[in-house]
Amino acid sequence: GDSYYGSVTDISFGNGSEVYANIDGTIYRSANSGGTWAPASGSPNYLTTVQADPAAANSVFAGGYFGLMHSSDGGTTFTSVAGAANGLTPNGSDVATVSRLVRSGANWLIATQEAGIFRSSNFGSSWTGSNNGLDATNIRALGMIPASPAPRLLAGYAASLRPTPGASPGVACGVREPGWASSNSYAPP
Repeated sequence: GDSYYGSVTDISFGNGSEVYANIDGTIYRSANSGGTWAPASGSPNYLTTVQADPAAANSVFAGGYFGLMHSSDGGTTFTSVAGAANGLTPNGSDVATVSRLVRSGANWLIATQEAGIFRSSNFGSSWTGSNNGLDATNIRALGMIPASPAPRLLAGYAASLRPTPGASPGVACGVREPGWASSNSYAPP
């Protein structure tokens, strides 16, 4: 068969044997655990991240220069979830570029390339900027560690982050490379 070599920037496991990947800015979908792949016919342009919903069949989120979109049909059609109209904006009119999405129940966090972190506590219906404690707003990496009493959040520009030694429980921290020169502490409200 034919081979294709592209740049894979995200892989996300969905419901059952569904797998989604961001390959060269296009969503690819596999219905058989990665055995075969095909581009999602409705993949938005200028894609930066993809995240499947393991709780629902054919459910996938796509982020990029257009904000955040959702498909409930395996990537055939998409509807807007986050854009300037519901608060995902750096200035009140332009949409923020989504680079990463993390979700835990009703609480969702989005990292953007120019406006820092946005949060939603209502399954993405509305968004609020949440940049207290961040010294940079070009966030390319985002991860959440569920913890009690509050989740820990790792955010930064570099590819690798580690928890800051001595951080208080429940406070999200990250140190970015190279040289571990810059440290950011962030506590989601």
